[in-house]
Amino acid sequence: MVRVRGRAPRKRVVRKAVDVQGEREALQLGLYLSWLRNELDSEAACLEMPWTMLLLLTFAVTVYMHTRPDFVVVVEGAWKSAIEEGATFAWSENFGHKNVYDVNSLADFWSWLRLGFLPLLVQHSWAWSEGLDAPYADMAANLSMNFSTGDLPDRLDLAYGLFADEPWDSAQLPVRGDVLSYNKIVAGIRLQQERAVGSWEACQIPASMPEELWKDWLGKPCMVSEPSYFLTPEVRHSETFHGEPMRVEWLLTAKQTLQELQMMTLDMEDGCSDLSGKSSKPGRPEVPDECWCQSCQEGAQDPQDSAGFIPGPWLDEYTRRVEVSTVAYNQNYGLLSFVSVNFFINKGGQVHKLLDVQSARIDPYVGYLLSVFIMFLCDILWLIGLLKLLLYEVQDIVNTITGSQQVWWRALLFEYLAFWNVVDWLSLACAWAVLGTYVRAGMEVSAASTQLENVLQPDVSNLTRAELWARSDLVFQATESLVSAEADFRTTLLLFPLLVMLRLFKSFHAQPRLAVVTKTIATASQDLLHFFIVLMSVYTCMAVFGYLLFGQDVEDFSTWDRACITCFRTLLGEWDWEQLESVGRVLAAIWLWCFVVLVVLVLLNMVLAILMDAYGVASHGLTHVVRSLHVSKSHNTFEVVKSNASVMMTVPQQMSEMLRRRRLNREKKTVRLKDIWFAYLEQFQSMREMFESEVLVAPEDLVKVVPGLPLSQAKRTLISAQRVVRETSSVHYGMENMRMQLKMCNGRVKILQEEVSAIRMAVDEARDAAGTLPSPTHLGLKESTLRIVDVLKDTVGGLRSQVHGVLEEECHIYELGHRQLQDDQRTMRVCAQDAKAKLRVMLQRLEDLSTILEEYATKEQVHSVFGSALTRDPEPSLAAGLQRSLAMCSEPTRGQIIMNDSVL
Repeated sequence: MVRVRGRAPRKRVVRKAVDVQGEREALQLGLYLSWLRNELDSEAACLEMPWTMLLLLTFAVTVYMHTRPDFVVVVEGAWKSAIEEGATFAWSENFGHKNVYDVNSLADFWSWLRLGFLPLLVQHSWAWSEGLDAPYADMAANLSMNFSTGDLPDRLDLAYGLFADEPWDSAQLPVRGDVLSYNKIVAGIRLQQERAVGSWEACQIPASMPEELWKDWLGKPCMVSEPSYFLTPEVRHSETFHGEPMRVEWLLTAKQTLQELQMMTLDMEDGCSDLSGKSSKPGRPEVPDECWCQSCQEGAQDPQDSAGFIPGPWLDEYTRRVEVSTVAYNQNYGLLSFVSVNFFINKGGQVHKLLDVQSARIDPYVGYLLSVFIMFLCDILWLIGLLKLLLYEVQDIVNTITGSQQVWWRALLFEYLAFWNVVDWLSLACAWAVLGTYVRAGMEVSAASTQLENVLQPDVSNLTRAELWARSDLVFQATESLVSAEADFRTTLLLFPLLVMLRLFKSFHAQPRLAVVTKTIATASQDLLHFFIVLMSVYTCMAVFGYLLFGQDVEDFSTWDRACITCFRTLLGEWDWEQLESVGRVLAAIWLWCFVVLVVLVLLNMVLAILMDAYGVASHGLTHVVRSLHVSKSHNTFEVVKSNASVMMTVPQQMSEMLRRRRLNREKKTVRLKDIWFAYLEQFQSMREMFESEVLVAPEDLVKVVPGLPLSQAKRTLISAQRVVRETSSVHYGMENMRMQLKMCNGRVKILQEEVSAIRMAVDEARDAAGTLPSPTHLGLKESTLRIVDVLKDTVGGLRSQVHGVLEEECHIYELGHRQLQDDQRTMRVCAQDAKAKLRVMLQRLEDLSTILEEYATKEQVHSVFGSALTRDPEPSLAAGLQRSLAMCSEPTRGQIIMNDSVL
C-alpha cells in the first residue's frame, strides 16, 4: 500500500485504480488469441515429450536387438586378436618372433602368409602342445615301450546332445574350415591387389639436368597410382577398392590341404619358377608342372615378343595394395563376417598394415522367444510413434492451408515452415531412411543366404577348381554387399538420436524450467557468433603454426585437416609430448605454451563466461520480482519489501494444471481451450486476422461466442492472458528511464519558475498600483487580495508536498531497481540530490514570495482607506497561473504510476 501526503495524489490513486479496474474487464482479441495459441502449443509440446521419450526408448531397444553390438565386438575382437597374436612368422623352435605388423617388405609378406596366416586358418588335424616329443621319448626309454607322438590321433570325437550322459551324436574335431573353434570359413581365402602404372612422366626430374642422364641413372620408371597411401590409412580405405581388383587368386580351404595351399603361395611368390623341382615336394597336384598361380602367367612383358608375357611373381613394385580376405560364419551368434588384412605400400616404401572385420546378422528374429517378442513389440511401438508423428504433421499442414488466404505453397512457406517443424520432418525423413536401409539390408541378407546355400551343397567336393572359384566369388560379392548395407544401416541409425534430441529440445522449450538451456543458447547466440570469429582466427593461426612446425616430423600435423583435429585434441588436454618434442624441446614448448595460454586458458574460458552470463540473463528473464512498497505514517520514508515469486512453472505443476483442465472438462465444468480457438477460427478468414484483431473482448463476449463456456473460465482465461501480456510488455526501469524522468522533472521545474515569475510580476504591478488615487472599485480589493493569498498558500503547500513526494518516490524507485549497479547508483544519486537541492531552493523562493504577498496584503489593509483605485485587477492572471501550476502538478510521474500499479 502506498500512502503519500496531500489531497491531490490520493485522488489520483483512486482514479487510477478505477481506470485499471475498468481496463481489466477487457483485452484485445488478438492478444487473447495469441495467448490461447501459445497455451495450446505449449500443452501440445509438453504432451509430445512422453511420446518422444517412448520413441527414443523403443528405438534404442530396437537398435540393440537388431544389431547386437555386444555380439559383434566379441566376434570381431576374436578375429583381430587371433590374426595379431596367432599369425606369426620368423620362427625359432616353437615361437614366432614377428606378427602382421612386422611385415615391411614383399618377402615379409610371403613369410607371414605361408608360415603364419595359413596355419592359423587351415587346421585339418588336432593341435597338440609344443615339445610333446621329448616327454614321449623319455617315457619310451624308461618303460621300454614304444611311446611316440605319431600314435596320437589327428582327430578327436566330440559327443553332443541335450545332456552329457545322453549323447545324440558325435563329431570329429577339428571340423574342416573351423577357425578358433567357433567360426567356419565359408568360401576360402581371396587374394587381390591394386596396381600402379609405370611411367617416366610421373618422375619429378629437375629441369636443369639432362633427362636422359636421369633415366639412365634411375634405371626404372616411376609409379603412377591414386591414391598414394602416403599416410596411415583409415578403416574406410580398407572397405573399398579403387578401380577393379587385379590379380585375384583363390585359396580353396574346402578342397585343398595346408601343404597344397603353401605350395600355391610358393608359385605366387616366385612366379611359377622351378616347377620341376617343386614336383618332388609334398602337396603338388597330379600334374606337377602346372602353375597354380593363374595371374602369375602374365607377370611381365616378354622382351623378345612385345605382345607376349612371361610368368612373374604375383607381387612386384607395381603393387600398391594387397588384400587377404575371407568370409566366416559364427553359428553361435548368427554373424556373417568379412575378414580382411590389408597391406598398403606407399611411394616412400613403407608398408601400412590394417585389419578390418565387418559383420552382419543373418536373421535377427532367431533366438529366445522372449527376446524376439520384446524386439517385435519395440518395432511395432516405434512404427506407431512414427505414424503418429506423420499424421500430426499432415494435420498441421492441412489446418495451415485451410486457415490461410494465400496459395497453398505460400501458406506452407510463410506460415507453416518453422524451425521445429523442420526438425520434425527431418526426424521423419531420417526414420524412413532407417527403414529403407533396413529393407535393403534384409534383401542383401536374402541374397547372401542364397549364395551360402549354394556353397553348402554336398556336391561341392566334386566341382572343379574353376567352378569353386566362381561360387566363392559370388559368396564374397554377396557378403560385401551385405556388410556394406549393414554399414549404411548403422550410419542412418546414428543420425536419428540427434534429431530426436532436437525434438526433445522442442518439448523442453515449452516448459519454462526446461527451457533454460535453449534460452541460454538463444541469448548467447550473437555473442558466441562474434566471439567465434576471434576464436577461429586464433585457432587457425595456431593450427598453421603447428602445421609448419611439426608437419615434417609428426604425422598428426602432416596435413591441414589432421593438424586441425590434433589442435582440437590439444584443446581438450590430449597431446603427445614425445612426438612434439621430436622437432626440438624449445620450439615444441613455445607452441604448446602459446596454444594453452591463448586458446585454452583465455578463449575457452571466455566462451564459458559468455554462456554463464547468458544463463543468468535467461534464468532472470523467466522470473519476476513482486515489489511491495510501504510508507511509514510517522515520516515520509519508504520501506521496500521484496518477495521473489518465480513464474517458472515446474513440470509437476504443469502436469497438474493439464490434469485439472482435463478433469474439469470431463465433468462438463469447462470447455477445452481448443474449442475456444476453433470457435473464433470460424469467424475469421485467416489466423493472421485473428492475431491482428484489436477488438476489446470481455468475459461476457467470450461466453456469447463459445458455446458452453462458463463465465468463471472466461474470466480466468482473460486474467491469465492479461497477466502474460503485462509481463511480456512491461519495460524494465533502467538508467534511460531514470534520465527521462529527471528531464521531465527539470521541465516541470522550469514551468514552475515561469509561473512564479508571472506571479511576481503581477505582485509588482499590484504594488505599483497601490500608490495611485483611490477609486470606488478599491473597496472590493481587500476581499480579493485575501482570497489570492489563501489560494497561493494552499498552492504552495501542495506544491511543497508534491515536489517532496515526487523526489522521494523517484529516488527510492531508482535505488530499488539498481542496487546491483553501484556505480550507476552513485551517479544517479548525485543527480537526484542536485535536483532536490534545486527544488528546495525553489521552495524557499516560494516561501519568500508568500511572505512578500502577506506583507503586501498587510499594506493593503493599512492603506485601504487611503489607497487609490487599481487600473486593473491582477486576480485573473494570478488565478490562471495557479490553475496551470495545479494542472501541471496533478499529472502523475513515472514513479507514481509504478507505485499505483503495485498497490492495485
